[in-house]
Amino acid sequence: IYTLSLHDALPIWWIAVVAAVVLILALMLLSPLRVELCVGDGTNVIARFLIFKRVILPSPPKKNKSKKKKSKEKQKKSQSKKPQKQDSSSGIVSQIQMITALVKQLLEKAKKHLKIELKKLVISVGSDEAAKTAMIYGAVCVACDELLETMRRSLNFKIKGDDAVNVFADFTSEKTYADINIVFSLNIIGALRIVIPILFKYLKDKDK
Repeated sequence: IYTLSLHDALPIWWIAVVAAVVLILALMLLSPLRVELCVGDGTNVIARFLIFKRVILPSPPKKNKSKKKKSKEKQKKSQSKKPQKQDSSSGIVSQIQMITALVKQLLEKAKKHLKIELKKLVISVGSDEAAKTAMIYGAVCVACDELLETMRRSLNFKIKGDDAVNVFADFTSEKTYADINIVFSLNIIGALRIVIPILFKYLKDKDK
């Protein structure tokens, strides 16, 4: 009877380890890095990769035990003074333009690898005057059209649902509200194509 010796078993064991490592690396390289951009009462950016999640914006506050009580008191005072929802009519156009500029930069770096999913682009335009509302509404429509046209340049772009895009003027409201939700997906190879040139440029500028 032939028995498998330890010397014969070692190659099989190493092959299994190498195969497992290759599978893990392939899973990491092929798994998408998802970055979700949400604009509403504030701006939130959340990155997800596999089971990991990282809140990029707003940045988490630094912990300081000595100033913990004072910061809580200041936060309570600021919350009592500031309203929960602020009028964003003056800044909504610039916010949309910033998003458009960001999409353009991403497409320049990784057009073939970038996937864009527009989950929501809902904006209600209102102000204290009807003429002002109409003017802001026109500017918002132009900015949204440019954003949509820019996102359509991606080879992988889709809009989730027929009611995902809705921009309208509300002449009964004195405030402008926005609900924007965009998800960018990029595999690690595509992400490295973006990060590495930026890193080299940073190191080059730093040496200067």
